[in-house]
Amino acid sequence: MFKEYIGKLKEAVGENRTAEIIANSMLIISMGTNDIAGTYYLFPFRKHEYDIEKYTSMLISANSKFVEVCF
Repeated sequence: MFKEYIGKLKEAVGENRTAEIIANSMLIISMGTNDIAGTYYLFPFRKHEYDIEKYTSMLISANSKFVEVCF
């Protein structure tokens, strides 16, 4: 969705203004206990795929990849 937003922003204000907006923006990426409680403990199929250490490592990896792709 972030890439889609960037595309729409470029269409609306152009490449240069988009770069300026992004350069002066603050991006907050949140990952926390809700990701673990809401997906690991509430959906039993996750427990069959991962133990808690592997699951948290997977979440960190997924968020790291997102940041790399965005920037």
